[in-house]
Amino acid sequence: MPSSVEASGPLSLSPAPSPTSSTSSTSSLDLLLAAEDPSPLLPPPQMTAHRVVFGRNVIQVPLKQSTTSEYVNLVLSQLEFDAMAVHVPQYEALPPEELLERITQLLKEQETKRRQRAGSSGDQQAGDSLAAFQSRLLELEYERKRLHTKLRGAKALQLSLTDENTTLRVQLELQAVDVEELLRYQTLHLGGDVAKWKNVAKQALRQLGVVKDELKQVKEQVKGGWDEAAATVEDAVDMVVQEVDRREHVLQLSYLAEKKERETMAEKYYELSGRIRVFCRLRPGKEVDAPALVMPRPNNLLIAGSGKEFAFDQVFGPQSTQADVYAQIEPLVVSFTDGYNACIMAYGQTGSGKTHTMVGNDHGALEHRANGLTVHANAGVIPRALQQVFAVVNKRQMTYVDAIRVSMVEIYNDQILDLLHEDSCGAGKNAVAKNETDITARDVSSYAQVDAVMRDGNANRNIAATKMNLESSRSHALVFLHLESQHRDTREMRTSTLCLVDLAGSERISRSQVEGDRLRETQHINKSLAALGDVVYALQHKAKHTPYRNSKLTYMLRDMLSGQAKTLMMLQLSPDTIDVEETTCSLQFGARVSQVQMGAVRPSVESGALFKLQEENRTLEAKTLAMETQVSDLQRQCQQQGNELREAQSSKEALERQLWLLGGRQRGDKAPAELDHDESPPEDRSPSTSRPPSPTPSGKASLSASSTTSARSARPSRVRTAQPATPASQRPNARRTQVSASPRESMTSRTQSPATPTSAMSRLRRPGSMLELSLGNDS
Repeated sequence: MPSSVEASGPLSLSPAPSPTSSTSSTSSLDLLLAAEDPSPLLPPPQMTAHRVVFGRNVIQVPLKQSTTSEYVNLVLSQLEFDAMAVHVPQYEALPPEELLERITQLLKEQETKRRQRAGSSGDQQAGDSLAAFQSRLLELEYERKRLHTKLRGAKALQLSLTDENTTLRVQLELQAVDVEELLRYQTLHLGGDVAKWKNVAKQALRQLGVVKDELKQVKEQVKGGWDEAAATVEDAVDMVVQEVDRREHVLQLSYLAEKKERETMAEKYYELSGRIRVFCRLRPGKEVDAPALVMPRPNNLLIAGSGKEFAFDQVFGPQSTQADVYAQIEPLVVSFTDGYNACIMAYGQTGSGKTHTMVGNDHGALEHRANGLTVHANAGVIPRALQQVFAVVNKRQMTYVDAIRVSMVEIYNDQILDLLHEDSCGAGKNAVAKNETDITARDVSSYAQVDAVMRDGNANRNIAATKMNLESSRSHALVFLHLESQHRDTREMRTSTLCLVDLAGSERISRSQVEGDRLRETQHINKSLAALGDVVYALQHKAKHTPYRNSKLTYMLRDMLSGQAKTLMMLQLSPDTIDVEETTCSLQFGARVSQVQMGAVRPSVESGALFKLQEENRTLEAKTLAMETQVSDLQRQCQQQGNELREAQSSKEALERQLWLLGGRQRGDKAPAELDHDESPPEDRSPSTSRPPSPTPSGKASLSASSTTSARSARPSRVRTAQPATPASQRPNARRTQVSASPRESMTSRTQSPATPTSAMSRLRRPGSMLELSLGNDS
């Protein structure tokens, strides 16, 4: 055995011994070693359980791994094996590689110590050499004993195996004899049976051949019949499938027709009754617990806590999509394009999803609708309705001429704010509209234009955050779409208005905890919603007075709530238990609205004949206006001539007085009494020629002409009987007759009194003068 680790060679692992090795032999070997030399140098029993000795200085030790329970053989030198045996309690749980490293390290440490001791002094070196020699001697003695013991064990094992081999050989020979005897017996006694069974087997084979032939024939027959039966069954199945498909198609067509007829009848019912339709939509709940609202049956809602149940025209659950909601609202938009006024409004508490339903957003995937349009999946009612309106307009542009205008306002703090005005900039600084005529209406011809207009209007809306909603609408938003359609052939004109309303949410101040501007906004919102409730109550009970003017909101919606439009209310609800009080109020309000019936709704249609009459009427109105202008000019001319006539009359009266005075001087020889009786002024003698009361301005020219004629006819009063005075009650009615007759009387007076002196005033009375022409025109 080498004296150092380097001489002993590296440690190595070898495969574990075959499990077929005799355990008893190794056990007997260990017992022999223990009985011969109970030296303390022997390793512990667990290390010698399966130890195998190879040669003089090489030992193979099997080691069981703790992780895999498998054995790994360690090939060690004697010195390594002794070191391992001493420290086995510490190293038996280690992996084989680490165990070998520890043993090698331990041997190196021992060698180092030995060398240190050897170099300390010469005496120690001699002692160490002697000790090493003695140790070597002991090792050799131990090796001798071990080899001797191994030899004895091998011999004992050889003897044992020899005995076993002999025993097995004897048993095998006995079994061979038994088998030979059994075969001999079977050959002798079973020969006849074998021949008989061979014959039976031959007959069986012949019968089997016949049966195979018959089976082949049967298979061929069955195959032919199977093919025929399969073909028949396949034909029958095809016929059944075709019949089922036909019936399914017929049923589907019947269902669609029935559904369309039902929708038509329902639409006709709503049109004739004027009932406001109420739809409900539940937003997804925020709570994990059971919701406060349940749907016991379609279109019904039940409050779980109180047990109250409400029925509406349509109820949408939390899983309903924007497309599902608009599919039920679409007939109302189609009615708008047919000439009916329509109104769609969303009502509910704050945070219940009104703006999401009406406006939506541009997020989500694109959705392809049945009419070929493409829209975002989260788009609301307003963009879908506008898109459909322009789709209908583009589709019928060969038949109709359509003009569309859009307006957008908000009711903020009970003021009408124009969101599309050029001065509007949002944040409460929008332009105020005093009445409907001040609202901006933009002409649009495509969905892209109206979408841009809607974006501008939404950017100007008043939105603020509260404790109940981060983006709470602080105003009511109203979108008006005005459509004018005229048929190209019949000239039929249709006008309709679509009103889309996103109401602000009702909220309790105790919950929202708003203050300042938000508090004032909340008060105005609740006040306007209360006014809407008063209008609904009045409509429900058919009151004589409907308070539309109590709020700007109801004032703007008066046409839509007075029976002139098809109205639909979308009731937005929250299923959370914390909102059950507000939800109950909303459900009660929706139930009242659903009972309102406003009468039949009729389209605003003007026929082609009426349109032609209107055009003729406008033409006649233009002519009438021109004639009125001419009449006004003639009246001004008559007024000027009347003024000239009054001036001439004044001059005439002055000249008559002068003439009368001159005549009186020429007849100065007459008596004063006769003078007083015969030569008094005409106006004093003839009461019938007294001036009538001042007439209206339009009749001044007539009266002035009448006075002049009366003065002219008063001169021959000495030779004619005085005319009786006209009663005052008959003067206005006889005014024109008097004026028209006065020229004839003046001509008669001239023929009857040729001695009347000719004066300058007589030239005013000649026929065909301007005065008579003006009087004739006036008469």
